[in-house]
Amino acid sequence: MDPLQLLPLLLVVIAAAATALSWGAKKVAEFLWRPVHLRRLLRMQGLEGPRPKFLVGNMDEITRMKETAFHQPMEIGDHNLLQRICPYYLEWSKLYGRTFVFWWGTEPRITVTRPDMIKEILYTKAAHFGKSALQRKGGAVLLGNGLIMANGSDWAHRRAIVCRAFKMDKIKEMVPSMLESTKNLIRRWDAHLELNGGAPCEVDAYRDLAVVTADIIATTAFGSSYSDGIKLFHTLTSIQKLFVQSNKYLWLPGSRLLPTRTNRKIRKLQREMQALLQDLIKARLSSPSLGTDLLALMLSAVEEDPGNKVQSSKFKFTIQQLIEECQTFFFVGHETTLMLVTWAMMLLCLHPEWQDLARKEARQVLQESNRVVNADTLAKLKTVGMIINETLRLYPPAPNLVRAALQDTCVGDLYVPKGTTFWIPILALHQDKHLWGEDAHEFRPQRFSQGVSRACKTYDFLPFSSGPRICVGQSFAIMEAKLILAMILQHYHLGLSPRYKHSPVSSVTLKPGLGMQLMIKRCD
Repeated sequence: MDPLQLLPLLLVVIAAAATALSWGAKKVAEFLWRPVHLRRLLRMQGLEGPRPKFLVGNMDEITRMKETAFHQPMEIGDHNLLQRICPYYLEWSKLYGRTFVFWWGTEPRITVTRPDMIKEILYTKAAHFGKSALQRKGGAVLLGNGLIMANGSDWAHRRAIVCRAFKMDKIKEMVPSMLESTKNLIRRWDAHLELNGGAPCEVDAYRDLAVVTADIIATTAFGSSYSDGIKLFHTLTSIQKLFVQSNKYLWLPGSRLLPTRTNRKIRKLQREMQALLQDLIKARLSSPSLGTDLLALMLSAVEEDPGNKVQSSKFKFTIQQLIEECQTFFFVGHETTLMLVTWAMMLLCLHPEWQDLARKEARQVLQESNRVVNADTLAKLKTVGMIINETLRLYPPAPNLVRAALQDTCVGDLYVPKGTTFWIPILALHQDKHLWGEDAHEFRPQRFSQGVSRACKTYDFLPFSSGPRICVGQSFAIMEAKLILAMILQHYHLGLSPRYKHSPVSSVTLKPGLGMQLMIKRCD
């Protein structure tokens, strides 16, 4: 063969080798040189922290401290969760001050609790920040590149569309669905009591509320396609359990690509979830009417519209983007309200005087409205609202926030290069005695008697974040939680079961690690 004929092949091989070498050099720089450079840069600005190890960062110390804390029993009624959920924050803030840097694998995380710096990150310079590469890598398992994981112009585009589905007038229309799902729970609990001869009986509120909140999400999101919504919920729940297992090694480069049993299961479930949502969306597009549920509201922005039922709009979604937003709403919407109501019930069991006040208010408001439950009725539940805010303060669904610099920027007098992340310990802010007083670890809903704005400054209370990226479903979650609590308190006296063990864990969200066993008794 003429050597000249081999020249094109040789050039391809050389190009491939050069690309591989370039990629390898880039990764070496990313995992070896960049952390050294960043650490030196941050130390020059006075930022100290624990010494990181190659690739691992401080993960071994974090894991060890969390495991030690988890095996320490907690007293029922002890709401000082920092030692259990973020023991490394307590340890390192004592050594290095409240602004320090630690390493999540190769990702530097600057811990910040100063309200002025938090305001810059979440509001003033919000456009400079987004989700980190590590967050997006982990979040892709559950949420794809949905609103919560998106950055930059992609985030702005998605936010503009999703916000239209969460306007207050749209949320108000969802109250009847929320009410019916809650009534189903009451029927189930009544059946338990009847089987027990009317005597108080034990229920796992965490498990039962998971059914209710999934019910509500499935109905409000998919309406007539409710059964498909429940299938999606079960698939997402399975993925979440596997995600927690695999997330332990997320910081390892290439961990998601390894052919482990967990990764294979995740990929299989993801394919099932994608197929389910794709079929559901296509079926709705080919039906005579799009409907009025959340799916229909977002379908009005889909580009692929073979039936020509969608009005023209500058806001457009692809089918894949819609799938990702359905995943996001399903997972986040379900988890947030589930945890909020579960912890609120526990707190009301520990404080029966507040349980009685909330019950009295719910009965009075419903009596005045002729037992009509709607958004206007729920808005009058001031005491229930105070209880919800205090629950969010002590047990925020997300114990911390992470924001990555999408460009070189400054926060306060600190220069941060692109890729550096800030870690905002929400739990520490919510229980800071300098911000909330000596009773910061106590359940005192009266601190919110005149609303959140009178109880604290904006960046002292961040259960739903703040600024442009504040949770788009905040009003939905609060309204749903108010309704569930008010309906349950009308019907039952709640108490903690002797079998309840106080074991909060941070597993994507802050949840009861061993369930929420309650004793219920029918009200007279």
